[in-house]
Amino acid sequence: MKRILLVDDDVASCEMAIRILKELDCAVDTVPDGSTALKHLRRAAPDAVLVSVNIPEMAGSAFVAACHQVSDCSGLPVVVMAVTPLAAVDAIRLGARGCIKKPLDRGGVMAGLQPLLQDRETRLRPGGPIAIKIAVVTRA
Repeated sequence: MKRILLVDDDVASCEMAIRILKELDCAVDTVPDGSTALKHLRRAAPDAVLVSVNIPEMAGSAFVAACHQVSDCSGLPVVVMAVTPLAAVDAIRLGARGCIKKPLDRGGVMAGLQPLLQDRETRLRPGGPIAIKIAVVTRA
């Protein structure tokens, strides 16, 4: 079971996210603001963080940057939840792995988080999805 840290002060969004994440077989810890989330990350790193762009004490994009400064969390996948595309772009520029549009729906949460939550073995097993990058060099 994957552990998700959900950072949002909006009760309705939290309830929806928790319901969807539990359907995806995730354990969810919820905190309402950025400073509490950073304290939580210093104690125990989850498998991923789902953070609203509009959280108290710091913007979601500032949280993304601060999260990557926590020593055990530099490679931690952080996905932002945003209403506007511009806010999402700012967070992605600072290191977020993806964005989910608010209001949340099951499809958006699955599309945004599922690739980050697959086990390495699941991604690499025979018959599983695989991506191959091929470079072709031609000489004139």
